[in-house]
Amino acid sequence: MSTFENILLTAPAGSIPPADTLANKLLSALADGKPHKRSDLAVKHGFGETLRSHLERLKADEYGNWKIDSVDAYTKYSALQLDPRHLSGDKEQDREARRERKKVYKECSAKNALQGQARLKVAIIEMNEAQIAYLMSLGDAANDEQ
Repeated sequence: MSTFENILLTAPAGSIPPADTLANKLLSALADGKPHKRSDLAVKHGFGETLRSHLERLKADEYGNWKIDSVDAYTKYSALQLDPRHLSGDKEQDREARRERKKVYKECSAKNALQGQARLKVAIIEMNEAQIAYLMSLGDAANDEQ
């Protein structure tokens, strides 16, 4: 049985991306349980610069919070590796990995929301200043001699 088939046995419904998606292709590449250089995934598997969005979709609620770790398997390169509990064939181990990932995901989400809220006042002031400067430049252009 392939490791991807093993994943299918324990993964909850809705956590496997549709077969024709790059998210599925990424999950399939990581299903061997080995570390994969990010650059190799991007180039060899045809993700190009789109790797990050598909990785984030796998790690988020959309596909059931796959726990995909960044590992330093190579001395000079960042690598990605699917948590071995997803490959164990044990539904409880798979659930445990997903619970851990979801906890981290929700912590990051809350932190980002708080940072966004704190930045909102400054962003509105900066936007207003930029709009004033733009409108002032229009007034100057309208009064230029021809």
